[in-house]
Amino acid sequence: MKRVTLIVLLTIKILCISLSMVFSATTGADFLKLPKSARAIGLGDSYAAILGDVTAMEYNPAAMNTIKNLAFSMMYQMWFDNVFSIYASGAFKVYDFVLGMSAFYVDYGGVKEYDAFGALVYEHRPHDLNIKFAVAVDGGILLPALTGLSLGVSLSILERTLIDEMKMGFSFDIGLNYQWYMGQVPLFTGLSVKNLGAADESITPVQATLGFAIKPSDNFLISLDTSYEQHNNLIFR
Repeated sequence: MKRVTLIVLLTIKILCISLSMVFSATTGADFLKLPKSARAIGLGDSYAAILGDVTAMEYNPAAMNTIKNLAFSMMYQMWFDNVFSIYASGAFKVYDFVLGMSAFYVDYGGVKEYDAFGALVYEHRPHDLNIKFAVAVDGGILLPALTGLSLGVSLSILERTLIDEMKMGFSFDIGLNYQWYMGQVPLFTGLSVKNLGAADESITPVQATLGFAIKPSDNFLISLDTSYEQHNNLIFR
């Protein structure tokens, strides 16, 4: 078991490094790493294997697959000074597919610009915006042997607006999720690779995560994630 886990983690690390070399750019858009779910925060952001939550599209898009009809989530966070963020997401099931969409807006507060005489010229509103579209499905519709294995992918449109420039870009996530049972106790495994993409010269912070979860009872859940990130602190060159 330890050898298998080591091989999986090594594979994830190699995948992240390879992807970052392909994009060959500085890393930005770190706002994508901000939390978007109170439940995920309560679990220490160990959320790659958790099923049935609409906010799962932010951690592992495959985990949306168990949504039965319609789900919605919204979160507001005040950070410091005038910095705040707003998050909203929704998902619904259409035949064998679960379709989801989310929007995440981070406002960094107004920055006022004055002329040499002290008159207000303009008030800038630097902000970040991420609009995401996601889809999840059971692998059984592709191949009967994959029944029970959830597959998911999402596409994000990114907008980064600073004082006097705006950057546009994209990123996408891919994920797998599998549920099985140990007796009557459900166990979950999730694997996701997130933030594959770029915003002008800046790539997004690539993150690969392997997660495990166990649910001994309806009111008790244990989860554990291990992840590898490829990023630095540069935003724009």
